[in-house]
Amino acid sequence: MPGFKAFSLNEVMDAAEMTTYLVQQAVIIKASDESVTSSTALQADNELVMALSANTDYFVECFLIYSADPAGDIKTDWDAPTGTTFDWVADAITQSATATLDQVSRTAQSVSGTPSHGGITNNSTFLVALHKGILRVGSTAGNLTLTWAQQASSANATFVRANSTLIVTRIS
Repeated sequence: MPGFKAFSLNEVMDAAEMTTYLVQQAVIIKASDESVTSSTALQADNELVMALSANTDYFVECFLIYSADPAGDIKTDWDAPTGTTFDWVADAITQSATATLDQVSRTAQSVSGTPSHGGITNNSTFLVALHKGILRVGSTAGNLTLTWAQQASSANATFVRANSTLIVTRIS
């Protein structure tokens, strides 16, 4: 997790630091599939986690690749440091969807919002949710972590897939 940097006067940066810190953007790409079976308890994703600085605003984007059986679906949420606000939208196929071409939810969420995304046909059909929003961190630094679970307990696994991507850009 590269995080973000406050610059000092006359600081010399190497090429890697220029790439990471000049744009003030961090990217996490999930390396492997992760699954949950028969559980509606939100769990922290093993990889989609980003360190945040106190008193800082960010634009957050998450290209979430998932698959879920319609009996289980998937619900998502974000954990963030105390005092953080997060106005975001799931931009995902609705829980009641029955086909890959169906209604998409763009209902505004907060840091404690837990929208459900539909699973289609079986848990091998890959779907995408495009989470995005403005995150404002208060006086407490910490991590932004995707949490997720099945919407309804199902013996068929629900997956967050490899190559899901979290992009966090510092905006102030």
